[in-house]
Amino acid sequence: MKFLGAPGSGLLAELGILWSSAWASLRLVLAIFVILATWGSSAISQDLPLYYYERALQARFNYEKALLTNNPTIVKAYYEYALATHDDYIRSYQARRGSVASQPEKHVLSKVPTHSGQLQKKKSVPLQHHTPNEKSPSKGTNSQNKNTVMSFGAAFLSDTNTSIRPGIIKPKSDLIFSAMASLLNESPLSTSHSYHLKTEFNANANFFIGDSENSHDLFSLKLGPVMRMSDKWQLSSSPFAEVNLLNYKYFSHKSGLAIALENTKQYWINEVTLAFSRENFANQYRSHDAAEQQITANLLVYDSLRKKDQLSIKPVVSYIKAKGSQYTYLNPGIVLRYSVPVAGSARMSMLVSHFTRLYAGSEINISKDRRDAKFIVSPAFIYSGFFFDSTDLTAQYRFVHNWSNEEAQDYKSHSVGVNVKWNY
Repeated sequence: MKFLGAPGSGLLAELGILWSSAWASLRLVLAIFVILATWGSSAISQDLPLYYYERALQARFNYEKALLTNNPTIVKAYYEYALATHDDYIRSYQARRGSVASQPEKHVLSKVPTHSGQLQKKKSVPLQHHTPNEKSPSKGTNSQNKNTVMSFGAAFLSDTNTSIRPGIIKPKSDLIFSAMASLLNESPLSTSHSYHLKTEFNANANFFIGDSENSHDLFSLKLGPVMRMSDKWQLSSSPFAEVNLLNYKYFSHKSGLAIALENTKQYWINEVTLAFSRENFANQYRSHDAAEQQITANLLVYDSLRKKDQLSIKPVVSYIKAKGSQYTYLNPGIVLRYSVPVAGSARMSMLVSHFTRLYAGSEINISKDRRDAKFIVSPAFIYSGFFFDSTDLTAQYRFVHNWSNEEAQDYKSHSVGVNVKWNY
């Protein structure tokens, strides 16, 4: 079992990297100061790019030696230092070009191999030449490629005695056609790539073929800034809004704020989220209007039972304070997801969850406080590359047991379905 990147395991290396980054910035300031101070002497200004060029060559040599250690932490530190020295060279060359017309007959470090095998193949390749108009590779390396990801999916489900809100929407058996669409975009807000704007939109529609009155739709939008705290951690603040439709008519809407500490690598503490929201219902269900506070953590474990598998452990605690006391409850629970490749592009997954609802008020038909417990088991088979490389085919079974001391909310349900999802 591996807990990849356990917090604290790379502290010394991270301090070294931070020191290297600060030292690189200091070298750059000093370089620009020297260039400005000696602006009248072209000989001195021409020597500065040569000086930084030679330092970049030495940094690459040190990096290539670090590759032989096969220690990822050491390799990464030397790799980032090599990029920093290359950035110094580019900036000093740009400053010199402002007063000297001729270009230096030198080559610049452009791409550093990331492992020893690549080093052996490229050891004899000359360093690439850079012009002042080209972007510094260090910026491109230290920031992740950002783009827009869109997903579209469709599914047929056969459900028995199930409902998303058993207290309001009566559980019924039916054949359901489901469709989904999502968009995720994260764009930089600054040239330093420390701040991003994250946009996430989701739409889900479920049409009950036999009983359209139970058809429901959900639309949600999250939009907020993301601050990169380091190369491993980021802090996001996302105001969000959701709209629920029941039989294509307004049912409820929810709005709130979610603050999340997210890990961009494969740390076992993957994400911690604190959310505050309020949900308002149509006039018929005004007593369900409620404020909600929720805290969630997502823990990831790799290679737990076999190689390349992944286990997600997600504890959740919510408190819903409703207008009607009989709908106010504490909702602790846990969600477990396990995924493992089985052959080629195929993998198996299993979802198991358990939530308990501890109601503060009594229902009409019970003499004591209502208690619910919902248990879900859902295995699935996923085949990637169905039709297209970006298409996934999923076959899924889902079992739900909702136990309650309120007789009308005590039920079991089964559902099977096939879903096709396309990622663009």
